[in-house]
Amino acid sequence: MSPDVNPAAFDGRLYGGGTIYAQLSTVDSAVYPRRGIGVEATATVRSDITPGRDDRIGNSGFFTGAFVTHIPFDRDQRCILSTRARIQGIVGDYPFYFAPTGGAGDLRAY
Repeated sequence: MSPDVNPAAFDGRLYGGGTIYAQLSTVDSAVYPRRGIGVEATATVRSDITPGRDDRIGNSGFFTGAFVTHIPFDRDQRCILSTRARIQGIVGDYPFYFAPTGGAGDLRAY
């Protein structure tokens, strides 16, 4: 390990916080949606509450918004266009592993 790295940086941390979630939806079926729109919003706040550490990371807020739509192409509603758009953001001091992801849960941009 490099002499510039403090070994305590790899110790475990303890975080506390909470999440608020809201959803509005006009989708006709949760299992097989054929028509409708939906809006989702999530806000999460967290803080490093690790006892006995001088290098606490601090507070951060994570925000997510999503829009969902299902539009039928034919009268019998056999062919449906379903879309979902999502945006994520974070504010405050946070470690890299809390950064928003792009695409899948294991893709990150720095």
